[in-house]
Amino acid sequence: MKRLSARLLALGLVVCSVSSNVYAASPMPVVMVKDAVVVGNDTAEAVTSEVGVHARFSSNRIVWEAVDGATTYTVSRKAEDGTWTSLSSDVSGLEYVDTEAGTGTQHSYKVVADNEKEALKETKATYATGVEAVQKSAELHVDLALDTDTGRTFDGSRKEDISDKIGSIKDLTGGTILVTYKPTADGDRRALLIATAAGVTLTTTEGNSGLSQPNKGFMLVQDATRGKVRVEFSSTFKGDYTGGSTKNEWNTYSLTADKGTDVAVAAVDNNNAFDWSKRNLGRFFKDITDLTTLTIGAAINNGETQCGFMGEIAYVTITSELLSQAELKAYNVAANELAAKEIDEGGGTVGVGTEGGGTDGGGTE
Repeated sequence: MKRLSARLLALGLVVCSVSSNVYAASPMPVVMVKDAVVVGNDTAEAVTSEVGVHARFSSNRIVWEAVDGATTYTVSRKAEDGTWTSLSSDVSGLEYVDTEAGTGTQHSYKVVADNEKEALKETKATYATGVEAVQKSAELHVDLALDTDTGRTFDGSRKEDISDKIGSIKDLTGGTILVTYKPTADGDRRALLIATAAGVTLTTTEGNSGLSQPNKGFMLVQDATRGKVRVEFSSTFKGDYTGGSTKNEWNTYSLTADKGTDVAVAAVDNNNAFDWSKRNLGRFFKDITDLTTLTIGAAINNGETQCGFMGEIAYVTITSELLSQAELKAYNVAANELAAKEIDEGGGTVGVGTEGGGTDGGGTE
C-alpha cells in the first residue's frame, strides 16, 4: 500500500520542512499542519502584527491584541478606492467576523480602541476568501487531488493512516471538518474519516454503522447503497443524512461544531443536513480523551482494515475556523467543482464558487 506523503507546511515563523519521501518531480499528497498564531500567513510580520485576519470561505475573522484601558474597539474595512468603512464601533471583545466580506476577496482591516486616536497596525488577509483560504489556513489539510499516482483512489482495502498528525487537531475545542469524495460502488459502511481513542472500533452491523464507544471518537461514513451519509461525534451528536452518496460524482460533507458557543451544523453538497445548535451537543476533537487514531478511507479495528471506502477522496480538511451553514454549502459546491477541474478535467485552479443557495435536505437522528 502506498504510504501517504509526510510533507508538512508549517505556516508563520516556522520554516517549511519536507520529509525524505517527497519528491519534487512527482506530485504527492500533501499534509499541511499549521503552527502559527495568526492563521494563513507565512511572514514574520503577520505573526507579530497587532491585527490578524483569518480568511474563511466568504467571511473574515479579525483578531487583535488588547489595548490597555480600552473597553470597546472600532473595526473598519478598506475599500478599493482607499476609503475606510466602519463595520462596527462598539466591539467589546478582541475579534470581529466580517460576514459581508464576500467570496474571492482579499480585504484590509484596521482596529481603533476607544481610548486611542491611532489605529492598530493595518493588516490585509493573506488569502482571498474561498476554497484556498479554508484549505491552506487549516490546522490539517490532506490534498489527494493532484496526486498523479493512485493516492486518491481507494479500493475498499486501502487506508491512509495519518495518526502521526493528531497533534495538530487534538486540542481543538471547535472548528470545521470538510471531506470531498466520489463513490464508485454500492455498499454500506464506507469509512471516509475516522478518529478514535485507543480501543474504540467501528461496528459493522449491516446497515447500522457506529462507534463501539460513541463518546470516544468521530466517524464519517458513506452508504452508497442507501444513498446516505452518517456522522457520529457522541451518543447524541449523530445522524444519518439522505444525500452525499451520488455515485461517480463529487460530493462534499462539511460539519462545523464548537463546544464553547454550542454551535453544531452540517451540510452535504448544497443542502442543509443538520443543525444541532443550542442543544448542548457541540463538541470537537479535544473532547475525545486519548485520541490515538486518525485514518482516511477505512477504519482500523483491532489492527485490521475494515469498512473501506470505494472511490476517490480529493480533500480532507480540519480547521479551527467556524463556518456558517451558508458557507458550508457554498464551500461544498466550490470544492466539488474544484475536484472536477483538477481531476476529471485534468487541471484548473482553485475556484471560489458561489455564496449561499441550496435547499433543505432530510435526515434522521
